[in-house]
Parts: sequence; structure tokens; C-alpha cells
Amino acid sequence: MTPTRFRLLFTVALVAGVVTWAVLRALDAWRGGFPAIGWPTPATVALLAAALFVTVITLRPRLRRKPGAKPLPPLVAARFAALALASSRVGAALAGGYLGFVAALGGELDTDYGRERAIYAAITAVASVALTIAVLLLERACRLPDDDADGDGLGSAA
Repeated sequence: MTPTRFRLLFTVALVAGVVTWAVLRALDAWRGGFPAIGWPTPATVALLAAALFVTVITLRPRLRRKPGAKPLPPLVAARFAALALASSRVGAALAGGYLGFVAALGGELDTDYGRERAIYAAITAVASVALTIAVLLLERACRLPDDDADGDGLGSAA
């Protein structure tokens, strides 16, 4: 498994933002309004980000096999790595999508209606960036150390 590249996450966020902006502008022209965003949306994403930060803090000693920490089975570590890989893309898509929501609301910021939705969308985008950072840290914690420094596959016995 290769580490997540920032270019990929940026591309996912950009595409999600442009698509969200275009869909919301079309929806506004057709229906005359935007979907509602309330406080549960940013709170949920922030709670997920906090849970993943706690996961990183508790798993890192187990993955590094620190003294006194119970070692993590390899299959469980691989599952956490897969979770981190998938969640990084989701976090980037959420961040881009909610930034696209803020951009679509650009003309509505002078009203309470638009301002409230833009604030919740911006907070959700920030929480999504925090989620992405948390899963990137989890992915980094799940990396295996290099067993052979010289790259010949024989390790230190050669």
C-alpha cells in the first residue's frame, strides 16, 4: 500500500468543491434556495475527527511496540491502515464539498439565511480538514518500519 499523496487529496477536494458548487447553483436557479445545514453537521464531523485523533494517540504506542503496551495484531493494524486510506479521501471530499457550498452561497451572505448556512458549511469544512489530518496521522502510524536498510532483502544477517 502506498502512502496517500497530497496531490490526490487536493484533486478530490477540488473536484468535490466544483461539483457541489455547480449542483447548488443549479438547484438554487431551479428551486430558489439551498439545502439547510444545522449544527449537527459540523458537530458530527468534528466528533469523528476527535475520535480518530484519540485512536492515533492510543494506537501509536501499540504499533511501535513500546514497553508496557500490548502489541497490536498485524491484521488489525492493516484494517486501521485501510480505514485511514479510505477516510482520507472522504475527508478531502467533505472539505471540498462544503467549501463549494460556501462558494455557492457567496451571493447570499448579506441575508441571515445565507450567512447561517455559510458559517455551518465553513465550520464543517474545517472539521473535515481536521478529519483528514487525523487519518493521515493514523496512516503514518500504521506504516511498517523498514526492516532492511540496504534494500537487498537479506536484512541485517548479510
